[in-house]
Amino acid sequence: MAQADEALEDVRRGRRMITGLVQFKKLNILGAGNRPNTRMRTLYNRLQLQIQRAADRYRTARDALLVLDPNGLWQEKF
Repeated sequence: MAQADEALEDVRRGRRMITGLVQFKKLNILGAGNRPNTRMRTLYNRLQLQIQRAADRYRTARDALLVLDPNGLWQEKF
């Protein structure tokens, strides 16, 4: 359960970071040229990869919980 909880929190944190990144880009980088936009795109891609890895960890942990305790109380949380 701890692994699923931690992975879910990592997904949430990553989504919040991407939201902040998009807002920062709109306010500060819009129309600033190729270099800043490429840097933002690289950062965005890196964050997306981290989110995907965390989502994979969450799915693995949830699948394990389904095998270990199919009718457990953990299903209310996850």
